[in-house]
Amino acid sequence: MLGTLRASRLLEGVRGAPPASREAVVRAVTALSALAADLGDRLEALDINPLICGPDSAVAVDALLIPRR
Repeated sequence: MLGTLRASRLLEGVRGAPPASREAVVRAVTALSALAADLGDRLEALDINPLICGPDSAVAVDALLIPRR
């Protein structure tokens, strides 16, 4: 799945940075998906930008959750 993303080449490391941990990215996406599923109809939108991915972790630097009215 990650290989189909336009930004997937960035996970391989750019400008001398080490490759990102694909496992950490998958864990982050899975956790966000579980959060969205748990919130269900109470959630209008969920935005994570940026998600910083390194060799050991993936960290959501900023998040926006908009509740459904």
